[in-house]
Amino acid sequence: MNERISHRHRGDFGGRFTDTRLPAKVTVLLEAEVARLPAAQHLSWMLLNLLARQTVEIRELELLIPKGISVVERLSPLIAEERDLALALASGLARIHPEALEAGSPIRSQISVRIGPGP
Repeated sequence: MNERISHRHRGDFGGRFTDTRLPAKVTVLLEAEVARLPAAQHLSWMLLNLLARQTVEIRELELLIPKGISVVERLSPLIAEERDLALALASGLARIHPEALEAGSPIRSQISVRIGPGP
């Protein structure tokens, strides 16, 4: 099923959209003070949800989120009833693309995304 999740968005337009940096690893980072905000939690989930569906382009997702951050209510129907944000986001990703959370897939580039302000 994973190869079909992003099928409607795939294609290289006759070679014009070929990107040699793919597949990639994406690291998503939230600082504790930002991670506590409902808007940041929703933004994080929406970003991760979209990235997880790009099964060919994104091979690995890494979450750098502090432990012990409470999850806002009804973040997503795909997320289990977890109390910890990092675990909740990982459980939702596992339902979409479980292999993305496992290190070891061959990658060609790394991308980091910080949600919220930071150094």
